[in-house]
Amino acid sequence: MAPYYYAGGRKIELELDREHAAVPLDEARRLGVSLPDDRRELPGDLALVRQDELSPPERASLERAGAMRQVYNYRGTLMVPLPEVRVELEGDQRVAVLSAIAHAKVKADIDESTPGRLLVRLESNLGDDALALANTITERANPALSSARMVQVTARPDVRTRPKR
Repeated sequence: MAPYYYAGGRKIELELDREHAAVPLDEARRLGVSLPDDRRELPGDLALVRQDELSPPERASLERAGAMRQVYNYRGTLMVPLPEVRVELEGDQRVAVLSAIAHAKVKADIDESTPGRLLVRLESNLGDDALALANTITERANPALSSARMVQVTARPDVRTRPKR
């Protein structure tokens, strides 16, 4: 099954982008991997890189460490899921949502400091796990919102200059 997420109650299918990977900057530094100069730094301490710009040993090192994060494409927008799920609750949905999280069997820290909201941070530190958890919560508990935090990368618009007068 293709990866997906929910938006506005609709299931949105994502396409795996095989050209790019998201690499945690701290992991690259720890492993001694030099990322390409033209990388695009993203929120979440990530860098978007073209996979073919990494040498085979660098790529292998990142893969062994679990530091090559998936990048998805939806209608020309690149999307990188982060390891965090935001859940908005209405009424008495809390118990059903916590049950869905328990069913998913993921290790996570659940922040309930904001009334009507849960913030779930996954110990795996993998955005794909957050995407799967958000879907499980939506499908099992149907809260007002359950969404993996995602960084969206759009193409830079063409820069056009005004003609001189």
